[in-house]
Amino acid sequence: MKFQLFVVLALMSSSLIQAQVGIGTTTPNSTLDVRGSLSAGYRTFSTATSATAADNTIVFTGTSASTITLPDATACIGRVYWIKNTSTNASLLTINTVSSQTIEGLATWAVTQVNKSLQVISNGTNWVITSESLPGNSAGTSWIQGGNNTTALQNIGTTSNYDLPFITNNSEKMRLTSTGRLAIGTASFNGTYPEKFLVDAGTTTSVNAIVAKGTINNYLQLNIQNLSNGSSASSDVVATADNGSETTNYVDMGINGSVNSSGIMGAANDAYLYNVGQNLLIGTGSASKSLVFMTGGTVQSSNERLRIDGNGNVGIGTSVPAYKLQVIAGSNPLWLGGLQTGSAADSFLTVSNGVVRRVGTSGINAWGLTGNASTNPTTNFIGTTDAQAFIIKTNSAQCARFDLTSIALGTGATTANSPQSYAFGTRATIGFNKLNAVAIGTDATVNHDSAFSIGVNAITNGLNSFSIGTGANSNSTNSFAVGRNAVTGYSITDGVAIGGYASATGNNSLAIGSTSVSGNKTTATASNSVAIGVTAAANSTSAIAIGTNATVGYGLSSPGVAIGFNTIVNGNNGVALGAGATTSFAANSTAIGGAATATGANSTAIGYNAAVTQNNALILGDRSNTSLAVGIGSESFSGSNREKLLVDAGTTGSVNAIVGRGTINNYLQLNIQNQSNGANASSDVVATADNGSETNNYVDMGINGSLNASGIMGNANDAYLYNMGQNFLVGTGSISKSLVFMTGGTSQTTNERMRIDGNGNVGVGTNNPGNKLEVNSGTGGVSGLRLKQLPAGSVLFTNSTADVTQNNGNLYFDATNYRLGIAAGTTPTSTLQVGGSVSLPITVKTGAYTAAASDYTIVVNNSGTVTIALPAAATSAGRVYIIKKISGAANDVIIDPNGSETIDAVTTRTITVQFDTWMIQSDGTSWYIISKS
Repeated sequence: MKFQLFVVLALMSSSLIQAQVGIGTTTPNSTLDVRGSLSAGYRTFSTATSATAADNTIVFTGTSASTITLPDATACIGRVYWIKNTSTNASLLTINTVSSQTIEGLATWAVTQVNKSLQVISNGTNWVITSESLPGNSAGTSWIQGGNNTTALQNIGTTSNYDLPFITNNSEKMRLTSTGRLAIGTASFNGTYPEKFLVDAGTTTSVNAIVAKGTINNYLQLNIQNLSNGSSASSDVVATADNGSETTNYVDMGINGSVNSSGIMGAANDAYLYNVGQNLLIGTGSASKSLVFMTGGTVQSSNERLRIDGNGNVGIGTSVPAYKLQVIAGSNPLWLGGLQTGSAADSFLTVSNGVVRRVGTSGINAWGLTGNASTNPTTNFIGTTDAQAFIIKTNSAQCARFDLTSIALGTGATTANSPQSYAFGTRATIGFNKLNAVAIGTDATVNHDSAFSIGVNAITNGLNSFSIGTGANSNSTNSFAVGRNAVTGYSITDGVAIGGYASATGNNSLAIGSTSVSGNKTTATASNSVAIGVTAAANSTSAIAIGTNATVGYGLSSPGVAIGFNTIVNGNNGVALGAGATTSFAANSTAIGGAATATGANSTAIGYNAAVTQNNALILGDRSNTSLAVGIGSESFSGSNREKLLVDAGTTGSVNAIVGRGTINNYLQLNIQNQSNGANASSDVVATADNGSETNNYVDMGINGSLNASGIMGNANDAYLYNMGQNFLVGTGSISKSLVFMTGGTSQTTNERMRIDGNGNVGVGTNNPGNKLEVNSGTGGVSGLRLKQLPAGSVLFTNSTADVTQNNGNLYFDATNYRLGIAAGTTPTSTLQVGGSVSLPITVKTGAYTAAASDYTIVVNNSGTVTIALPAAATSAGRVYIIKKISGAANDVIIDPNGSETIDAVTTRTITVQFDTWMIQSDGTSWYIISKS
C-alpha cells in the first residue's frame, strides 16, 4: 500500500469543516467523493483462511470443501467484504463467524454454486448480506498443479531485492540470495569471502559433500578458472582442515594466472601443490605401486623422470630400480658439488658394473722411500758429481737439500724444484717450480714467485707478496700480511693486513689493528675496503670501518661508512658516525650521533640516542626525550602546550606554510592520530584565527578516541566538525555546484542523503530537488519525513491561508494497521472507513464504449446491441466497475474483456434484462462478476 503523507488540495480546508474528502475534485459533495475508478483489495484462496482488514474481494479457487472466517463484527462496524466461489468442481465454501456472531441470523453461510458471489457488511454486532448473486454458468477450467506446458522461456523467483529460499518438510534446504549466491544446507555465507556456491552438509553420516559423475570417452573434470589476469591472480583447489583458515592448515593445488608476478609459488602459468600447516604426504596407498614423477610431456613411457617404487627404491632414469637409489644415464649420471678435503681415515669409492663400493686406504699399495745403509767411503761422499741435488737426512728424514740454485734446510724443508729459492726451518716449504721465493721459520711456506714468508707457520700464496709473523698468511698478488696470524685473502690483489689477527680478504683492502684474540680481529673482507682499529670490520666493497669494533656488514652493493667506537653499518650506502651509532640492513640509512640507530630504508637518525625504524623517515633527536622539539623558522615553542614540530613562516609573501604532495592512485593524506585510548582522548585538525587560542576563534575537525567518555562532541569514535567564535559557514564556492551530505557509506550514488544545490534547493532522498525543500522517501511506503509534536495519525493538508495543518477527527491515518478514517474518528477499523456518504463517478452511454480509469458506474441506455469494452485486467488489478442496462429487453449489452482475457472464464458476457446491474472486478489477470442484481 502506498500512502502519500502530504495531501495538498486547494480547497480542502473548507471541505474538512464538513468532514468531506474529494479525490479527483476540489468540490466534494459527500464525506468521500471519488471522481474516477476505484481499486480495492483482491485475494484468492484455496484452503481455509480468515478475512483481514487488508481484504475487500476474496475469491475461493479450491477444489475441496473449505472455510473462510469473518473477523469480530464489533471491531469493524461498516466493513464490507465481497466473497466469491469460483471452484471448478463446485466445492463447498462455508463462511464462519467468531464469538457466536451470525450472518443474517445464521451461525454460518454456505456458498455452493460456481461463480456465486455475495456482499457482507458488519453492523457493529453481527454480519448482514447486502447482495448475493449468481452471474450464470462459469466455464472456467481447473488450475493444474504438477507442471505448466509453456511455449516460451519463463522465470521463477523474486522480482524484488529478497532471497529465494527452497523448503522441504517445512524447513529451508536451499537458498538463492538476492546477490546471486547459492547455498545448500545453510543460509550463512562467509563474511569476509562470501561464497558464490556453498554446500554445508552439517553433522552427517555421509562422507560425500559434493560428487560429480558422468560418462564420456574423454576427460571428465571439475574445473575452477580465475578469469582475472591480475598480477596476483591464480586458480586454486583447496582442502582445509577443521581448524584451518585462509592462512593456515590447508593444502592447495593451483596454477598462477597469465601475468602473475607475485613471486609466490612460481611465476606466470606455473602450477603448484603445497600445504601450510604440518607435513605434506605424497604417496600411493596400494601395495607394490609406485610414485612416478614426469616432466616434459604426458606420455609416461617417454617422460618419466623419477619413481619411488613399492619397496622404497628410488629410480632416476629407470622404471625398475633395484637399489635404494639407482641412477641411469647415457653419460655422467652423477655430479656432486661442495665436496670437502678428505683425511687419512677416508675410504675410496669403486664402481663395478655400476655398483658403488668403498675400499679403505690400507688396501692401496703406495710407493715408500727407505734410507741408505752399508755405504762405501770410497764411492760414497757428501755431494754430487752431476746435476742432481745434494740431500742430507737424519733418521731417514731429509734435513737438508742443496740444489744448484736453491737450498732447503730443516726437517721436511723443501724448495720443490724452485730456482733461486730458499727454505730455512722445519717443514719450511717452497711451492713447486717457484722463482725467487724465500721461506724462513718452522712450517713457513711460499707458494708463488717473488714472495717470502718469515715466521712460524707464515704462509705466502700470492705473487710479489710476503708474510711476516707467526701464522701470518699472504694469499694474494701484491699483498702482505704483517703480524701474528695476519691474513690476506685468496683470489685478490693488493691486500694489506697489519697487526695480530688482522685480515684483508678483498682486492685493494686494508686491515690495520692488533689483538691477541682471534674473535676480535680486524677484518677487511671486500674490495677497496678499509678497516682500522681493534675488531674493526669492513665487509663490503669500498666500505670504511674506523674505530674499535666499527663494522660494515656483508654483501653491500654500495659502500658503507662506520666511524667511531662500536659503530655498525649493515645496509647499502649506510653511514654510522658516533660512538655506538648503528644502521640496519636497510639501504641508504644514516645514523649520526652517539647511540643513534637507523633501521629503515632511506632513513636518517640524527642526534644522541635518535632512532628511526621506518622506511623513508628522518628522526631528529631522542624520541624518549618528551621535551625534545623541532623548530623550523623559530624556536619559540609554546610554554603550556609545547609543539613537537613548529613551522613558523614569519612575515612572508607565500601563502603556503606546509604543503604535502604526492602521486598515488589512492587517497593521499595528512594524518594526525592520537594513540591514547583515554576517556578524553581525540585526534583533531584545527585552524586558528590570528586572535584565536585553545578555547576560542578556531575551527576543529576531529574524531573521538576509542574509549572517549567526555560527552563533548559525541561518543567514542564519533567524528565532528565545529567552530568556536563567530558563524560557521559550510558551502561550495563554485556556481551551480551542490553541497552533498552522505551517511552509511562512501559511494555517492548509494549513500547520498541530502544536498543543497546551486539554486538553494534542499533535497532529501533526491539529488535533483526542484523545490526549496524536496523529500523523496524512495520505495517501500516510508515518507522519509518525521514531524515531532503532531498527534499520531495526522494527515497534513493546506488550509485556506496556505498553512499546513491537520484535523484528526475528520481525517485520520492509522499507521500501525494502515487504515484511513474519513469523518470516522481516530480508530478506523477497516483499511478505509467513511463515517458518512460516498460519491463515486457515474456516466450514461448510448453506444459502444471502452471503460476508462476514471469510470465507476456506467449506465447503458442503448438502442440495438452495444459493446462495453473493458481495459486490460493486468493494468487494472483490483478495479471495480458497475454496469447497469436501462434500455429495453431487445437491446443487449455485451461486456468484452481486453484481447484474450476472460470474464468469469469466458470471452464475453451479455446483459439482456432491462435494469440488470452487474458489479465486476479485475484480479490483474481476468475479470470476475462479483454481484448481479
